[in-house]
Amino acid sequence: MNYSFSVGLERSTKYLKSIRVTFKFRNVEIKLYGGNVMWSLYSVSLIFSYGFTRYVTERFNFHLRFGKFWIHHWILGALAMIVCLAIRIEHPVVWGALTGIALEGIGRKNWSILRKTTAD
Repeated sequence: MNYSFSVGLERSTKYLKSIRVTFKFRNVEIKLYGGNVMWSLYSVSLIFSYGFTRYVTERFNFHLRFGKFWIHHWILGALAMIVCLAIRIEHPVVWGALTGIALEGIGRKNWSILRKTTAD
């Protein structure tokens, strides 16, 4: 078999900046190039965290309720974002994951911080 595979990575000062993948098989050559990998990391982590959060919230009955208040996972995600801003965490995977958690919770029917009833 006549094939080759190569991967080229370009780093910026902190993160992966671009990726280049070349695959050759017989007379066919496929080249893939990703320019802004940071957006890709953000997007992929957002999708995975959204799906994982949906999976966990559908299967486990875990709630933070205090009297009239119901602390939903979107609130926890937003609070974690504030902490990340304060301590200057910039990694796109962290921000994508927190965004996925927050968006999954906001899209639900009962997303308010105030509970309609105080009975559990």
